Amino acid sequence: AQLNDIVTNTDVSDLYTAIYATGSTPDGANSPITLKGYTWVDPDGRFKLFSDGTLRDPVANQSWSRLVGNDALTGGFINRVKTYEAQTQETLLQSALSDLKKYNHPAVTYTTDIVVLPDDVQVGDTVHLRDENEQLFLTARVLELTYSYSTKSGTATLGDYLIESSGTD
Repeated sequence: AQLNDIVTNTDVSDLYTAIYATGSTPDGANSPITLKGYTWVDPDGRFKLFSDGTLRDPVANQSWSRLVGNDALTGGFINRVKTYEAQTQETLLQSALSDLKKYNHPAVTYTTDIVVLPDDVQVGDTVHLRDENEQLFLTARVLELTYSYSTKSGTATLGDYLIESSGTD
């Protein structure tokens, strides 16, 4: 594919580095379950569950903390409170952990202006994109292809972008 441009858009509106999760209210209880008092240790050592029931990502917090320097290691977390349908602390933890992994970094999207797309490219194919000026090298899947016979132009919708190395040293 030949491109005019690749525009990178970064959105931090859903980013958080700590989550306080609540689940369902058990029968006979007055309040929903939380992770308070639950014991769990991340096998990879990255995520930390605190006694107050907050699940934190100290690694992401070093990049996104509201504080700087050593203070970012222990404070300044971007917090999110979220409610789940979980009925046990174990399933509540897994739901919160899954979301924290998903939202502990900015959402990045790409808009590409394609000049020429080879005729043999089909929906589902993987294409390689590069912007050498910005040293940006991507792969993307072709999600949709449309063609307008009246304007003799086509549109390709790409997704599942992955950053790849340039292949040069």
